[in-house]
Parts: sequence; C-alpha cells; structure tokens
Amino acid sequence: MHKIQVDPEHALAEGFFGAAAALGLGNTELMAVLGLSRSSLGRLKQGGTIDPCSKTGEIAMLVIRIYRSLVPLNGGDTANIRHFMQTYNHHLGGRPLELIQRIDGLARTCNYLDAIRGAA
Repeated sequence: MHKIQVDPEHALAEGFFGAAAALGLGNTELMAVLGLSRSSLGRLKQGGTIDPCSKTGEIAMLVIRIYRSLVPLNGGDTANIRHFMQTYNHHLGGRPLELIQRIDGLARTCNYLDAIRGAA
C-alpha cells in the first residue's frame, strides 16, 4: 500500500486560493490581505507555497477559517457567502471584504463568525 504524501505548504496555498475565490477576493484584495506585491502574488498563484508557521500562513489560515464558518451559515451558497463579504455589517462596522485587508479586521471578522456559529 502506498502512502499519500501531503505537503502542508502546497495544501495551505491551494486551500487559501480556493477559499479566497469563494469569498470573492480579487487580486487587489489578496495583495492587501497577504501583504504581497502583484509579482509575489503572481508567483504564489503559479504553484507557490505558504509556510503554515509564517505570518502569511497564519493570515491564510484565518481566511480559510472565515470561509469554513460561512459555508454552514449560508448552506454552501457561494452567492450568499459573497453577499456577506460585500455588504456593510453593522456589528463589524464595515464590509468584511474591506475589513479583512487589515489584521484587526480579519481577527474581528473571525471572532464575529465564531460567535454566530456558537449561537447557532
């Protein structure tokens, strides 16, 4: 029997870009969220890796966490997930799509969704 080797750095990059696409993040938002230049983002999209222990890795995991929180809250409906991201939220004081481009907004959005999921 063969063991399947999973590279955590590739898996995180793929998971991040999948979650980001479902959340409706474009290149401009991705650059702001990860703190990367356009060329660095391009290289990352072309098969690059994200070290889970790096600051970029921690940010990527928070974006994935937001996506994983929104899926059950929206029945997996991508349109509703994107609507949440693009619409002003009075509890958060802004549009999540804009808020997550800063560390404090990313953390606040994660905590907000954790609280909602805990109450559900």
